[in-house]
Amino acid sequence: KFVKQMKDKYLKKNKNSDDKTSYNTGNSLYKQEKYGEAISEYDKALTTTKDNKVKSQSLFNKGNSHFKANEIDKAIQAYKGAIKLNQKNEAAKEMFSMMIGKAKEAGSKIGLCGQAPSDFPEFAQFLVEQGIDSISFNPDALIRGIENIMAAENNLPDVH
Repeated sequence: KFVKQMKDKYLKKNKNSDDKTSYNTGNSLYKQEKYGEAISEYDKALTTTKDNKVKSQSLFNKGNSHFKANEIDKAIQAYKGAIKLNQKNEAAKEMFSMMIGKAKEAGSKIGLCGQAPSDFPEFAQFLVEQGIDSISFNPDALIRGIENIMAAENNLPDVH
């Protein structure tokens, strides 16, 4: 309640507040282990910022909140979103990798749909190395995506 009061007070004073207010509030709530409230603030940050790095970090922190709340499917979706926005978000890639491992241990399959594997060969390589089960592409990115996946698979070490 205190955090919300401080945020409201700040927003009243600063009508043109920076777009990280909800992100920072989410971080504060996360530290207090108020994961549901933190997720709501990260969602607000996603709608108020135009900065893809802030969006990626908001999704990463949202994934952590879902993970702490034992909402693994939602955590996976948030980590995927974070990586799509910023393929260099190493923390999100590490958590996504861990989630793929947990899903595989549980006998679940993991897939990804989106433009990133066709636009970023290094992201396609990462997904192949993690053993992702499926990747779907938009029609306009299909050929480039298939080429990136084939190149990634060819870069895997031979296992005999």
